[in-house]
Amino acid sequence: MDELKKRAFALELTDEDLTAFITKCYQDGTTPAEVLEGFINDLIAGSRTRGSDERMYAGQYYERCGYSFFFSGEYQTFTQWLLNEYGDYSLKEIIDSLDDVKTFEEEIAYLKEHPDECEEGELEDLETEIKASKEDIERYYQEYTERTTKPDTLEEGIKGVREYLEMIERIKEGGAI
Repeated sequence: MDELKKRAFALELTDEDLTAFITKCYQDGTTPAEVLEGFINDLIAGSRTRGSDERMYAGQYYERCGYSFFFSGEYQTFTQWLLNEYGDYSLKEIIDSLDDVKTFEEEIAYLKEHPDECEEGELEDLETEIKASKEDIERYYQEYTERTTKPDTLEEGIKGVREYLEMIERIKEGGAI
């Protein structure tokens, strides 16, 4: 199990609303952090969920507020679409493929400058790897453009994927949300 870590959230509340929230929590013998942690765990069916009814009601609340209304179906970014269709595995796969392309291109450039270090068929193998990595990315992007009315460009999509993954890593390292 992952170790619990403290996370920092920036909330925009009026002084009156903040006081009312803190008062409500303390009247009931809990803390604002415990309430927010519980809601988040119930919403995502996390490791510390409080039960099936709580998960159901947290999900209903989230859906009724319409958070995903404008970012579903035809108006999704490439990153949102990947997360909805395939989960975060696909994002990591795309970044790995991009990293592979860069690495293989650098290897090819090096071997062209140092042909004496190149083994027979090595350049062709690297070109094949680059092609396969690019095809992996294109396969996801093509499916996205077929299912989305206003798709991101591939460049925008890749930028969004990188930004999302960088944000996740920054938050995991203790950065504020």
